[in-house]
Amino acid sequence: MQCGGYAEERNDLAPNRTVYSLSVGLWIAIGIVAMCFMGACQSEDERIQGLVSQLADDNSYDEAHDKLVKIGEPAVPSLIDVLRSDSDEWHRAGAAGVLSDIGSPTAIDPLFEVLGDDAYLVRAMASHALAAIGTPEVFERAAELLAEPDVRTKIRALDILEYSPKVEHRNLIVTQLVNESLAVRYKAVISLSEHVDQPSVRSALEKVASEADDEWLRQRARRALTGGGF
Repeated sequence: MQCGGYAEERNDLAPNRTVYSLSVGLWIAIGIVAMCFMGACQSEDERIQGLVSQLADDNSYDEAHDKLVKIGEPAVPSLIDVLRSDSDEWHRAGAAGVLSDIGSPTAIDPLFEVLGDDAYLVRAMASHALAAIGTPEVFERAAELLAEPDVRTKIRALDILEYSPKVEHRNLIVTQLVNESLAVRYKAVISLSEHVDQPSVRSALEKVASEADDEWLRQRARRALTGGGF
């Protein structure tokens, strides 16, 4: 009897395994709920929207940028929405920066649309993104833009064509060395500075360096020929 009583007392003192299991399960459930409140249970779309919104904040831009680039193609539609419709130029430029690193051809049309944006940073980031995507279509469309009368559009087209592998596109840049706009001529010199090994480019830059009517432009041409940078 004593042995039996002792055994019963030990059973009373032992943890109730059913209660223990329920307690563990309850804490796990609480943890899951807490993680959901902190965003761990977000859908991918919600996560993307949250990251895209962070592109407007300097403090969170780099981290959001890297995460969106890692997500890749699924993030592109949300980035395009910002590019096309957000009123904050920094946000639009940030979206263009991410699209540049994702490199999706889906973004080509929207990026061309904002080459005439009022904000310089947006225009510059869009042209950089298009050059990074770098499909034949991008370079051909950029070449067509050189016929546009808008100076800002021409400059952004030169930004893109600078990275084209085609000699004919570099020859098109050469034609802009006599453009009536000094800003376009200056940009053409910069765009050609990486291609001075091409005889026709070197010859054209030498002519600018010696004959241009603007001293500032002549100096830039000389720097291009000597690899002096800008």
